[in-house]
Amino acid sequence: MKKIILSTSVVVCMIGLGLVLNNAWGQNATKAAATEAIPHKVGLIDMAFLFSKYTKFEALRNDLKAEIEAADGELKGRLEKIKGLQAEMKELVPNSPQFIAREKQITELAGAAEAERKNLQRRFMREETKVYQTVYREVLDAVNKYAAIYKYTLIIRYSRDEAEVGDDPQKVMQALQRQVVFNRKDDDITEAVLNYLNKQYKPTAPAATRGAARPDPKKVGVSTN
Repeated sequence: MKKIILSTSVVVCMIGLGLVLNNAWGQNATKAAATEAIPHKVGLIDMAFLFSKYTKFEALRNDLKAEIEAADGELKGRLEKIKGLQAEMKELVPNSPQFIAREKQITELAGAAEAERKNLQRRFMREETKVYQTVYREVLDAVNKYAAIYKYTLIIRYSRDEAEVGDDPQKVMQALQRQVVFNRKDDDITEAVLNYLNKQYKPTAPAATRGAARPDPKKVGVSTN
């Protein structure tokens, strides 16, 4: 009797497990069917071109460049001072107290200048990285919004450079490594995203433009179907 009861319990458990699995598989199948019902729409974007034409990226880099030039000017001033002291040393008696004191001064100034140069180099590398990170996040956000509005299911990074390959071995190898070997002009959403970003960045742009601006695909040949 106990064996019969045990067998019955096992059967009930197996039936219950089967119902759970069937339910889970049924849900997955429903989700898969819903996903397949959405037609795939692929877009292409040239990130290098977009970065080079994005007004904010250019402004941020120019600001950083101005800081670098100012810091470089200060360092050049220190080097000029060191050169002046070196010129004065030529007029001093070698190994004299004045000569030794001036030599020590030059060594200290040169060491401080080199340390400052390395610190500035690291600092500006960090600042440049922040610029790229900031702009890259904004580009991704714009791409996500654009894809949601116009029902894109995949956006691929590519290069607009379609120069003739010719007989140059290096260009031939580069062409063989291209991820996109064919695309329609309408697949390129670079201009639409770029226009959106530049409109968002302009400080004097109208409030309506600074809001949820919707890129116009008709102006850049992007299909909305």
